[in-house]
Amino acid sequence: MTIPVLPQRFFAYHTYWRGKDDCVTASTVAGAAWRLFACFSTTLQTACFNLREFKFAQTLIFAIEEINNSTQLLPGIYLGYKIYDSCSSIPLTILSGMALMNGYEETLSDTSCSRPPAVHAIVGESNSSPTIGLASVVGPFSLPVISHFATCACLSNRKRFPSFFRTIPSDYYQSRALAQLVKHFGWTWVGTVRSRSDYGNNGIAAFEEAAKQEGICIEYSETIFKTDPQEQFLKTLDVIKKGTARVVLAFIALGDFVPFLKVIAQHNITELQWVGSESWITSRTLAETKEYSFLSGAVGFAISNAKLVGLREFLVNVHPDQEPKNELLKEFWETALQCSFMTSGSGGCTGSERLADLQNEYTDVSELRIANKVYTAVYAVAHTLHNALKDFRSFTNNSKGERPTPQRILEYMRNVRFNVKTGEEIFFDASGDPVARYDLVNWQPAGNGGVQFKNVGLYDSSLPSEQCLQVNQEHVLWAGNSGQLPVSVCSESCPPGTREAVQKGRPVCCYDCIPCADGEISNGTETPIVRANNSELSFLLLFSLTLCFLCSLTFIGLPTECFNLREFKFAQTMIFAIEEINNSTQLLPGVSLGYKIYDSCGSIAQAIFSGMALMNGYEETLSDTSCSRPPAVHAIVGESNSSPTIGLASVVGPFSLPVISHFATCACLSNRKRFPSFFRTISSDYYQSRALAQLVKHFGWTWVGTVRSRSDYGNNGIAAFEEAVKQEGICIEYSETILGTDPQEQFLKTLDVIKKGTARVVLAFTASRDFLPFLKVIAQHNITGLQWVGSESWITSRTLAQTKEFRFLSGAVGFAITNAKLVGLREFLVNVHPDQEPKNGLLKEFWETALQCSFTTSGSGGCTGSERLADLQNEYTDVSELRIANKVYTAVYAVAHTLHNVLKDFRSFTNNSKEERPTPQRILEYMRNVRFNVKTGEEIFFDASGDPVARYDLVNWQPAGNGGVQFKNVGLYDSSLPSEQCLQVNQEHVLWAGNSGQLPVSVCSESCPPGTRKAVQKGRPVCCYDCIPCADGEISNGPGCGRLCSLGRVSTRHSGLSLTISITAMFWTCTVYFLIKNDIDFLQLTRNGNFN
Repeated sequence: MTIPVLPQRFFAYHTYWRGKDDCVTASTVAGAAWRLFACFSTTLQTACFNLREFKFAQTLIFAIEEINNSTQLLPGIYLGYKIYDSCSSIPLTILSGMALMNGYEETLSDTSCSRPPAVHAIVGESNSSPTIGLASVVGPFSLPVISHFATCACLSNRKRFPSFFRTIPSDYYQSRALAQLVKHFGWTWVGTVRSRSDYGNNGIAAFEEAAKQEGICIEYSETIFKTDPQEQFLKTLDVIKKGTARVVLAFIALGDFVPFLKVIAQHNITELQWVGSESWITSRTLAETKEYSFLSGAVGFAISNAKLVGLREFLVNVHPDQEPKNELLKEFWETALQCSFMTSGSGGCTGSERLADLQNEYTDVSELRIANKVYTAVYAVAHTLHNALKDFRSFTNNSKGERPTPQRILEYMRNVRFNVKTGEEIFFDASGDPVARYDLVNWQPAGNGGVQFKNVGLYDSSLPSEQCLQVNQEHVLWAGNSGQLPVSVCSESCPPGTREAVQKGRPVCCYDCIPCADGEISNGTETPIVRANNSELSFLLLFSLTLCFLCSLTFIGLPTECFNLREFKFAQTMIFAIEEINNSTQLLPGVSLGYKIYDSCGSIAQAIFSGMALMNGYEETLSDTSCSRPPAVHAIVGESNSSPTIGLASVVGPFSLPVISHFATCACLSNRKRFPSFFRTISSDYYQSRALAQLVKHFGWTWVGTVRSRSDYGNNGIAAFEEAVKQEGICIEYSETILGTDPQEQFLKTLDVIKKGTARVVLAFTASRDFLPFLKVIAQHNITGLQWVGSESWITSRTLAQTKEFRFLSGAVGFAITNAKLVGLREFLVNVHPDQEPKNGLLKEFWETALQCSFTTSGSGGCTGSERLADLQNEYTDVSELRIANKVYTAVYAVAHTLHNVLKDFRSFTNNSKEERPTPQRILEYMRNVRFNVKTGEEIFFDASGDPVARYDLVNWQPAGNGGVQFKNVGLYDSSLPSEQCLQVNQEHVLWAGNSGQLPVSVCSESCPPGTRKAVQKGRPVCCYDCIPCADGEISNGPGCGRLCSLGRVSTRHSGLSLTISITAMFWTCTVYFLIKNDIDFLQLTRNGNFN
């Protein structure tokens, strides 16, 4: 089987090798070839050709040639390179990484992995999201990835990305620098707009965290993406226009910012002070566009500039004749010179044009901020190889052409330290990050009528904290090229004799100034600032069809009390389903399914490693010959968490291998471009988030707080919820994040926010493992009276419900996956016994955990094997709640029905005498169209995104007869029903917080009484308003006032009766009010037109 790796758009546009063949090693003194891979994001359509990315690629070649001509660095060794265009695509970037590990052919064959990988380092990618995918894939194999432009702070996580490095600083530092800058200028009230991507989401999250510590308040936080429709950009613009903050921080990728700027330009929005992130703050393209002159005075941090002697000469000497068969060089030439090789005469390219005569983004070397990071990345690899080879030759017998392993190269890169020609010292910290140094730049008019990026300060993380930020404020020009520092505060400073009183339910930056009380003296303002492991179960593999269930058996191999009974139950449910299918005469007759179960330990790297092992032959370890036979796996069932599933689905997607999850709910996984082979039997959080928004609206709660897991699950879930509640007129008071590993102090800070808030309803969109430690902190502080709304991860957790300390959760409501009964499952579960597989350490560990005994102990407390699981009542043996276990069961049946349909047709249309089998592509196609009913009666099928119909039970925590807690069904949500019928609630059956029968109230402001109207409080959400009396000429017999449209007197046909008619405009509708004393024909009055 041959799998195409480099589709037409995935174009290797430049290759350079020194040496006689591909496999020569660095031990050969002369003619040795070391391979360096680079990944950039050039778009290949001529109209959209990205000159900046092409310049980065040429800078890499410039650096390599400089090194190859050096007698000091890597003497006698030549670096080769291959450059790929990833088109900013995550799957294409991942494909490139896998191709390189397997031998970097244009296509992958069955023998691609029959020799060790020849690549020792990868330079790239230019964007954070593709780099995350790439680093996730190659990390488990210790292959260094060094990026010049991927700034997401998340990439500093050594557990997720053990082999990632970068020469550009992490956005962790940029975000903190921006917070300090905003504080320095006295701006305590700002708005933010971010890219809806890893870059924007993580960047603003870090800024918000730092801004809190600096006493800065954020009025609004909007998201945009380049493919958003015009209406979405207009909505974001409307939020900015209505806001009172005069400073807007745009943490946006350049590609996302351009379409939004076009919309702003059409609406003449001026006088805003823009603060920019490094992605766009030194963009020459933006600065030279006259329509964007409203950005004048913008400030922001940019990567430090540098001069690279000889680079411009190198750039302008590039010519298509150097490689006549290289189409990309021709495309570059046509774009840069605005001509065409397909046209003769006027407008045609002759090849005699001169790049040196141009002044554009490609030839301009005044701004080499990012290009210098490409240059530095190449030198970091070269110095690493230099040091590794120097020591390797000293300590090994290299006569056999041996070379350092990737692990050794990785170790040397961690410790590399050198100076480049610019004088800058380069090294990496424990997270693979360099020292963070930025120029503070300001957009100012240039002498030629254009814009210059004026340096007005710096930020250097290596300096003492009080010296990191240095600003020459007197040199700054502000919005509109004004010399006056803009003011952006929620409330002005209080005058002497008054003190600040924070407005109820508002940020600390918003306050009223009230007179000092009797006995108080003030000569200024008085303000208190509240400011796997033996974890596999092997079975007979038949028909070469393997299912892999990636179960997160958390903390396997650690103390028994950490064993995860729920995940083990999921694994046993899968085995139960497989045995049921293998005993069926109707489904897959004559075919037996085998299985192999891996423990991913909830680790992204482990999940990816497992997926790659399965594609390569599922050995316990990967060898050089792992890929020498076709993959035996046709489907993967798992993983139990969203983040590892994202990694797994990213890796196997390009190979059309179906992944079907039972518990990964992140809405992001519905993206077919990113995850083309992903399916799930559990509903996407997109639907849960919308259902929660409708539920909150149904109960009249317009003022809520949210707490979410700091993970893909929580971040995406709350983002979808916030989007939905906007449409429902609901306001969010605060949005806090937690993680199970947070220190106690962090939980206390989040708890303090909840306590100080006025919202009585809290939505906890948290994973159960993150919620548990936070609940323990809440229990210690006796916080009651809150109405909790839960996400499906914890709302039916028997562990939480049975913990008496968590009684404050009584009355909680939330959506849970619909329950089901699986006949025979309990009997199967309680019959599991270690004697079934004596060598399986995991079965013994399970037994010890479930029975609270030990096989290593004799006498009291020792396991004898005669204990009975049937006598237990715990999370493993309890089959009253099979919500997620049923999704495991359904996933296995989805694979079985898919294979059944494939094999049925495959046998009909092929000659199977050679034991041929369906390709993964065929399996994938059939899974997209599978449709069947399980024994519970539920019909299973997938939509175009790989998602099932979303059905939830609305559950309520109520007292049970035995003194415990029951999950009472009080409604449902079904996305297949008409929109007005999706949510159904039996409200009279609900018990609220504290088991009260009274519906809680959670509003920012009470409804206004008759005779008054709402006036939204300045700078606050629309849910927060004052009730002010109707003005003269306004009438109200309910909340809200109406202005009189007309007032007149008319005569009727009844003598002696005079009727006064007031026509009142009420929400744009004129309503007629009149007093009836006699029988008046009003219709006749209107026909006669007797109105003034």
